Order: sequence, then C-alpha cells, then structure tokens
Amino acid sequence: MRRSADIIIAGAGLAGLHAAWHAARAGASVIMLCAGTGALTISGGCIDILGYVNGEPVSGHPLDAIALLPPEHPYRIIGAEAVRRALDEFMGLSAASGWTFLPARQGNHRVPTCMGTLKPTGLCASSLQPALLEQAGHVCVVGFEGMRDCQPSLVAGQLRRYAHLADKRFSEVLLPSPRQGKRSVTALDVARFLDGTEGRNWFISQMKTRLSGAGLMLLPSICGTRPTSAAWQALRDGLGCDVVEMLGMPPGVGGRRLRELYSLALRGQAVSLVENTTVTGAHSANGRCQAVVTAQGDVYGGKSFILATGGFLGGGIAAEPGRARERVFDLPVRAPEAVMDWSKPDVFASHPFASMGVAVNSRLNPLNGHGDALYE
Repeated sequence: MRRSADIIIAGAGLAGLHAAWHAARAGASVIMLCAGTGALTISGGCIDILGYVNGEPVSGHPLDAIALLPPEHPYRIIGAEAVRRALDEFMGLSAASGWTFLPARQGNHRVPTCMGTLKPTGLCASSLQPALLEQAGHVCVVGFEGMRDCQPSLVAGQLRRYAHLADKRFSEVLLPSPRQGKRSVTALDVARFLDGTEGRNWFISQMKTRLSGAGLMLLPSICGTRPTSAAWQALRDGLGCDVVEMLGMPPGVGGRRLRELYSLALRGQAVSLVENTTVTGAHSANGRCQAVVTAQGDVYGGKSFILATGGFLGGGIAAEPGRARERVFDLPVRAPEAVMDWSKPDVFASHPFASMGVAVNSRLNPLNGHGDALYE
C-alpha cells in the first residue's frame, strides 16, 4: 500500500471527507487514516452552520451571525466567506448525486425530531424540509412496533406545544415491525428494508388504509440508507401525500447517507482510505511535520497534514487529570484551569468543554501559548 502522498488526513468524519474530496479535485494525492466511522454516522445528516450564539437562537441567516462570535472561534478566524465557499461546494456535490439539500435563505431551518422538538440547522435534505410540516393541515405521525426511540403520541403531543403548529390535526399510526420476531427495531433497520422495492411496496400497502386523509406523513429517518431521494419520492408518489423525515437517535441514518455521499465522490480519485488505524504520533523537524505514526507502527509521509480527529466525542481531544490534550501532536488545548469549571450545573447551559480546542491562525496552523505557529 502507498504510504506517502501529497496530503495525509487523520480522521474521516465530515471535515476529513470534505478535505479529501476538495484536495483530490485539485489534483492532490491523499491518504486518509481513521480508527472508525467517527461521529458522522451517528449524526442526523444535516449541516449545522450556527444554531445558537451565547445560548440564544440565531435569527436571520446563520452566516451573518458569525460576526457575533468571539474572535477565537474558528468561523471568525477563517472568515464567513470561507465557510460560504465550503457550503457551496457541498451543495454542488449533493445536487450532483440526486440527493438535494435546502439552503438556509432567510434563516435556519427548524427540522422536526423524534422527541417532538424543532432543531435549527443550516442545510437540510429535502426529505426533512419543515415547510411541508408548517403548510399541512392534517399530519399523520408514523412509528413502528419495537422502535423505542420514536413514539408517535410523544411526537404529536410535543409538536402541539409550538404556537404555529397548535391548530393542526395530528393522527398517530403504529405500524408492525418489518423485522418479524425481533423485539426491537431501529430507523436504520427500516431504512435498509426501504432501500429495495419490496420494502417500499410493503410500507405503501401498510399505510394506504391508515392515512385517514392526512396530507403529510411524519416519519423517522427511514427513507433508505443511500444518498438519493429515490425512496422518499417513491413513498410520496405511492401514497399521494407529502413526507417529512424526523431526526432521531443514533445510529444516524442521515449521517450514513452523508458518509456514502463522499465515499461515492471519492471513487476513482487519488485517495486511499486506511481504516481501523489510529494515528498516535508524528515525526517533525524545524517546524514542519514530516510523517505521522499509527498505533500499528506504520509511518505515513506527506507534504501536508490535516488533523481532522474532532473533539472529545470524536476522540481527537483527551481529558486527563488536570488538563486536556490533543492526542496526536500533544498540542496545547485551551481549557479552564480547574476541571470543575469545564462544565456547568445546568445541562442546557453553554458548557466550556464544548468550545475547548487547539488555538490556530488563519491558515489553521496550531499555535503555542504566545500565538506563534508550532507547525507550518
């Protein structure tokens, strides 16, 4: 296997995958090193730009709210225009696949969830579009026997608490599980079933006598596992009503679609993906990284290196007694001195640990405590 490339990327989440795709389109050879599928595959598949600032929902276009962020926030450092270009790139990629996303125009989309809440997000797939929910008069909320994470009665009851949804008629349907004999079922199980014609026909036949005149079905994220609108459109056409998916608990079907979207785009490109490997260290000299080392002892050399290992959730930052550290280069991580100050008693508060990370300059080179670049 080739162990040198123009660019070595540690991590294969959304940031790593987009970086690899962007670099490959520019003619660079890339090696991606990842321990697993990362946090992307447990996500809902939306592109969250900026939902809240200082605990308050963002009003207006989320890119405009970047000016309200503190100077050390990555969006402020690279600038709103760089974020806009990346979003435009993503929109082009998704449109080419036939899996369309809706841009944030006047403001964030507020997409429904399986908890009956509305979550702000910047870009959402067409199957999640909240405008269909807002326009419908009669909404049928659908769940499945054995799917504990989506209870139609809970969803309907919570959505009624929103003033602009309070006058809608909600009905509830609990379908039998397509996994006969299994005590539990997830959205991913059903989505895999609906990847095929048999599954879609089964769902349509089950719902035809249960819609009761509803103009909209509200579903868990079950419209297939692939980055395409085919399953979603098949259900709409087969039942003659609108369909809106809800964000749910992991495993995230939408996140799996995102990963597959990039995987398909990277096929035929000069990109190698090495899975089940953890980057544990690096060889550096004179302010430049020359190679990274994996837990298996393999060495990967390159001209440039991208660290896309994430934060605490992705495993890129480790919490140790009295400090937080970046795992590969042991880069300094900004953190309150007292560990007790890393979080707050209110679970819904803005927690310091959520914004802890490596200080960088406008080129995203890591900085030391004096603001000097540690690596070029």
